[in-house]
Amino acid sequence: MSSCFKQKQSLILKKILTKKAKNEKPFIHQIEVKSEQRPPANAAVKRGSNESERCEEAKHETSERRSKLARVCDQKLKESQFRAINEYLYTHSSDESSHYLNEALFDVYHEAYASVVNKWPIKPIDVIVDAIESHSPHSRKRLIIADMGCGKMPLLKLHFNQATVYSFDLIAAHEHVIQANITSVPLQDCICDFVVFCLSLMGTNVNDYLVEGNRILKLNGRLLIAEVVSRFEDVDKFAKSLKSFGFSAPKVQFLPPNKYFVVFDCAKKTDVKDLKANLPEITLKPCHYKAR
Repeated sequence: MSSCFKQKQSLILKKILTKKAKNEKPFIHQIEVKSEQRPPANAAVKRGSNESERCEEAKHETSERRSKLARVCDQKLKESQFRAINEYLYTHSSDESSHYLNEALFDVYHEAYASVVNKWPIKPIDVIVDAIESHSPHSRKRLIIADMGCGKMPLLKLHFNQATVYSFDLIAAHEHVIQANITSVPLQDCICDFVVFCLSLMGTNVNDYLVEGNRILKLNGRLLIAEVVSRFEDVDKFAKSLKSFGFSAPKVQFLPPNKYFVVFDCAKKTDVKDLKANLPEITLKPCHYKAR
């Protein structure tokens, strides 16, 4: 009885163990499952790569900021130099400016000046071109033009390429520019059809410019002056004073849209050398460019 009971017990226990063994997953399978849940082997490499990319981006942004700051500082320096040169040219005689200017300063000045000109809604030189064309519709090949203080580019010579154009400035920055003080240019008396001062009455000796302009103009030749309106204490007074320098009463044109510039257009009626004793002293205000 006891032996038979033990046998039954043993059979029941064996069945239970067999059934349990069938229902349970092997231990090694559990290990494999855990192994599958681990991050890929290259995850650490990828994470390191992302961190490296972020580091490179940060370096690039820092480099860009430094470059931008350097450009801003360089631009501010050039603007400061431009204002200093500009102030000198407007507050000294042309003779003093001829000793002050050199090619480096001339380049600095005109590089900054070009950026100023590009913002103007209308350019005085274009109005001067229109005036010359309107006065000489048929005979431009025979024209002789003196561009007094042309700057870095001889724009009138480039436009009127069939005419004879003499372009003068204190520094000859172009092959077609003649280096000269515009109070004494290397031209004969009474030779020019047009004498142009486009934003070039810069020195304190305005009288000398007008006398020289009269000298080289033919009788009935045209004097064309473009200037900033704010330089004149009284535009009408300046216009009337031109008669004292041997010119006719000028046509005065304020340029749109804001009348920032004014153009004087008059003809030579007599030689100024006969009038030198009675010339009024003409002074214009300096033209200042504000810091931005």
